[in-house]
Amino acid sequence: MGIRQKFFALAGIIGAMVIVISSIGYYTAYTHLNNSIEDAMKGEVAQQSDLIDGWLQVKGRTAVAAANLLQTVDDTTGVRREMMSLMGTDKEIDDLVNGNENGVFMGWKAGEITGQIDPRVRPWYKDAKAAGKLIFTNAYQSATGDKQIVVSAAVPYYDS
Repeated sequence: MGIRQKFFALAGIIGAMVIVISSIGYYTAYTHLNNSIEDAMKGEVAQQSDLIDGWLQVKGRTAVAAANLLQTVDDTTGVRREMMSLMGTDKEIDDLVNGNENGVFMGWKAGEITGQIDPRVRPWYKDAKAAGKLIFTNAYQSATGDKQIVVSAAVPYYDS
C-alpha cells in the first residue's frame, strides 16, 4: 500500500470519526435542549396552574358566601334573588344561580327558571351535594340559552 493510499485511508477513518463524534454531539445537545425546554414549560405550567387555583379559590368564596346567606332565609324567590344580586358585582363571575332539593332554580341573570332546567340533575349540583363542600367542575357547556363554556363553583347549603 502506497503513501497516497495510506493517506486516503487515514483521511477516511478521520472523516468517519468526525461524523460519529459530530452525531453524538448533536444528539447530546438536542436532548439537553429538549429537556431544558420541557423543564421550563413544566415550570411555567405549574406556575400558571397555581395562579388559576388561587383565582378559583377566591371566586369559590363568593359561592360559599352566597350559600351562607341563602341558608338564612326561607323565601324561595324574592329575598333570595335580591341576596344573589349582592354577589353579582364581580365582573369575572358570569352568573350566580341557586338550585334546591325542591327543584327551585333561579339565576341572577336568568331570573326564575324553575321547570326549565332541573338543578338536581346537573353534575355540579350532584357533585357539591355528594362532597358536602365547595367543588369546582371541569369546563362544560352551560345548559342556559347562551351555551357558553363555563367552570362552576358549587357549594351545598341547607335551608333553615
